[in-house]
Amino acid sequence: MNPDSAMLRIDPKVIQARRLEGWITISIYVVIIAVLSGLTIRFDWTLWIVIAAAAWTVVSIPFEIVLLPRMRYRSWRYLISEHEIELWHGFFFGNER
Repeated sequence: MNPDSAMLRIDPKVIQARRLEGWITISIYVVIIAVLSGLTIRFDWTLWIVIAAAAWTVVSIPFEIVLLPRMRYRSWRYLISEHEIELWHGFFFGNER
């Protein structure tokens, strides 16, 4: 990497895309809970399976919708040079702004 060039942040619109990804993930969790509920009623399974899945979904909503999109946005950087494209991903960057 050229020391004169600074890594750039990705487009802030990525946060909205990641939030949409979070809503899709939560929707999949809800479908899984519905299927588990149906199977629990049909086969007389214990109720704790559905309760655990519902609790997981409720707990994961703030993470999937609020925290993870911001954290993922902050952890990506890129640099386009004449000969290469560099992508950096992770939480251990220097103090670049």
